[in-house]
Amino acid sequence: MSSSTSKKPAIAPSQTMRGHTDWVKGVAHLPGGRRIITCSVDGSLRLWNLKSGAQIGEGWRDENDGVWSMALSPNGEIVASGCDDGKVRLWDIGTRKVMGKWTGHSMLVCALCWSADGERVASGSWDGTARVWDVKRRENILTIKTGHEWVYAVTYSPDSSKLATGGRKENAVKIWDAKTGELLNTLKHDYMVFSLAWTSDGKKLISGSLRLIRIFDTATWKQIAVIEGHTLPVKAISLSSNDRLLVSASDDKTARLWNLDTNLLVGPPLHHEESLRSAALSQDGKVLLTGCENKNAYTWDIHAILKKAGLEDLLPSTPNVPTQKLLINSNATRRPPIQARRIPQGFFDGVQNGAQSSATHGTHSRPRSTQAPLLDRFASLFRHSHADGAIELQQRPTRSIFSRRPPTVEVSAVRDKQSLAVARRPERDRATQTQQQQSQSHGQGSSTTPHAPGTNAATPGVRPTNPRLVRLLAHLVLFLCCTSAQRAGANAQPTQSQGHSQTQPQAQASSSQTQPTAPSTSATPPAPDAHTTAPGSASVQPSPLPLRTRFVLFLCCASLPHADGH
Repeated sequence: MSSSTSKKPAIAPSQTMRGHTDWVKGVAHLPGGRRIITCSVDGSLRLWNLKSGAQIGEGWRDENDGVWSMALSPNGEIVASGCDDGKVRLWDIGTRKVMGKWTGHSMLVCALCWSADGERVASGSWDGTARVWDVKRRENILTIKTGHEWVYAVTYSPDSSKLATGGRKENAVKIWDAKTGELLNTLKHDYMVFSLAWTSDGKKLISGSLRLIRIFDTATWKQIAVIEGHTLPVKAISLSSNDRLLVSASDDKTARLWNLDTNLLVGPPLHHEESLRSAALSQDGKVLLTGCENKNAYTWDIHAILKKAGLEDLLPSTPNVPTQKLLINSNATRRPPIQARRIPQGFFDGVQNGAQSSATHGTHSRPRSTQAPLLDRFASLFRHSHADGAIELQQRPTRSIFSRRPPTVEVSAVRDKQSLAVARRPERDRATQTQQQQSQSHGQGSSTTPHAPGTNAATPGVRPTNPRLVRLLAHLVLFLCCTSAQRAGANAQPTQSQGHSQTQPQAQASSSQTQPTAPSTSATPPAPDAHTTAPGSASVQPSPLPLRTRFVLFLCCASLPHADGH
């Protein structure tokens, strides 16, 4: 029994895919995380169930040419294969049929890579050339004579502007302009280069050679780190999507995990029965695929290994795909969510004063409703956040709801960095206006020139320049009218009895409050009645109103303008 079979691996694979009849040269994860695809020197590509390890359908074949390399398109719908007859084939994964075939290489194609946009495929061959193929036009658009005797590795930079190649002879990694084929830089090695990988941010280039893994800074093209551990050439390397975990597969029959934060080994090596030719990490970094020269492919639970080592944070964080789609597809004019704020001090000032004023005036006043101002104040607490994160809170100045000051112009919160000026219309309650008009007409009823029906003493909506002075003058006029009406009535009436003369001034005084005294239009004296004295008798004139009565009448007249609550 060989020594390789007598040793029991420290960690067993999760699944073993058996079916190929020759070396497994390439492995890849298909989108969705449920299927994988493999290629082999036996000339077939095969589809597998990742969970069960069972093969799905028959193998894909075309002319029975051995498949030495394989690369999956960025959209996961096409797979390119490199064959030992120098042909590059494109396979439709949905139909499992060849959709394109490119010829040009004179020897087997052992390296393939897609550009990030999926429009180009680069191939490396043992004929010493690297070729760039246009996927749509199905033709070779660039041929680079690399100087390598054999091209073992080829890879695009993340922005697809550069192409890196590695191989036998002129032991180095060479950097090329992907459009013109111009040589940009040469990174010397001690031995031939078998594998290459570019970090997703394009800042580092990693190469696998004899026993060593080298890391280069692409800004200066200087070597910045060397990872040691393998004892034979590193034939394949794979990076996690977050560039923190590296997997290497070697001819020493092991696959190893490396923490790129520290460049240290993670867990024990993953042992195989034969040399390894390929390796690929899943998108989430939890599953590793390896292809072996023993004709099998294996899956490994990387998540369990990292969890045991306490290094689960090396795994890529799960992208929040639903949220991203929602933000992209959402309406750009959609307003940001409302954010509640603390009620500022003095928020209810003015509302309480208004309630007290209403209680003081009683039923004679109809103050404007406090509901709208209160709702406006509550609305001022909820403002939308702007794009720069600033939040503007607006608080109206403390003001009584019965204030007669002109309306205040208020500036609303900034929206889209533009200030919007909003002025409240000076609208008043119709019932309040009607009651005020009635009170004014009632209070000025004794004026010599009454207003026509349906008209107001002042223009609606126009406030007097000095309302206190006007009201004071109105009170004085009413007072004079009350006193003058009494004297005029006394001179115009004939002599009456003592009992009747005591009640008549009060009736006239009360009537003078409601309507003006109509002047006499007839020259005929009033008809005599039982209370009229005989002609020639002395007429008795009533005395003027006492000062106390005049004062009471003045107060009654003066209280009328307050009936509107102001």
